[in-house]
Amino acid sequence: MKLGPPPADPPISRRVRLPETVTARYLAEITGQEFPKIVEELKRLRLFLGYDRSLGFEAAAQLLRKYGIGADREEA
Repeated sequence: MKLGPPPADPPISRRVRLPETVTARYLAEITGQEFPKIVEELKRLRLFLGYDRSLGFEAAAQLLRKYGIGADREEA
């Protein structure tokens, strides 16, 4: 069985502002997904380090893009 390319990300339907670090629980809230689903997606993207750890902006933006959400950095 031959695997094709991964599915393309959906078009961006909305944008959010994120701080430099966010928790996986916060990402679940933003996406409207259940926390375990976000954990699985982070594992699939090889981004998740632990339940109590924060993710950097780039990793969070990468995950949100999978749900059609664009991310901008909060201005300090």
